[in-house]
Amino acid sequence: MLAQKRCPHDILGHMVEKCSVPIHKTELYYEMETSWGVFNQWLALALRLELIEKLRDGKPLKYRTTQKGGRFLETWEKVQTFLSEG
Repeated sequence: MLAQKRCPHDILGHMVEKCSVPIHKTELYYEMETSWGVFNQWLALALRLELIEKLRDGKPLKYRTTQKGGRFLETWEKVQTFLSEG
């Protein structure tokens, strides 16, 4: 079976959604189902866009969705709904 290509917004949305509950980097990596290199590129982008943030209060490091990330998710879900209505 061929792997389905995901659009960038889907990948980013999936990552931000998974961070709605604080999550370890390794767990997030497995959820994303991509290579380590590609995962780290998406993680860096999500951090740079301030859609997710690093939690500094514990070890090991966790990531969580920011307020901006929450707004992104709301918009992303609306677009998905719009596109699925045909």
